Amino acid sequence: MFKTVFFTILITRVSLFLVWGSPIFIGQKSDGWHHMYTGIILIVLSLFVSNKYSKLVLGIGLGLFFDEFIHLFHLLKITSETDYWSLKSIAVTILGLLVVLISGFMNKIKSYLIKNKEKVIKYLMIFASVLISG
Repeated sequence: MFKTVFFTILITRVSLFLVWGSPIFIGQKSDGWHHMYTGIILIVLSLFVSNKYSKLVLGIGLGLFFDEFIHLFHLLKITSETDYWSLKSIAVTILGLLVVLISGFMNKIKSYLIKNKEKVIKYLMIFASVLISG
């Protein structure tokens, strides 16, 4: 899922960079719909689509959400609406990517522990006996 989130953010950033000064945006004082909202809708929608597509829809939703996560700080009056291209915005987006990466890593650890339950218990018992005797 990390790849889906990463490429969603990358495609979104590049697309917006290319059209930012285009006639679509010129003269527009405020953007009432942010792609963070679309991300939230896709995250919720991923709960209702088939398992085959749920991870893809969730990954795209998370990518859109984390790409514009800085907007949440704007709503809380911590940042301005022009912060999308700022270092703060990029740092918050990278933080979101790290959250996705860590959660994916934790899921792999959980899967390994479930699959190798007996082996893990054996090594924990050996480790505990070494701690107690040592």
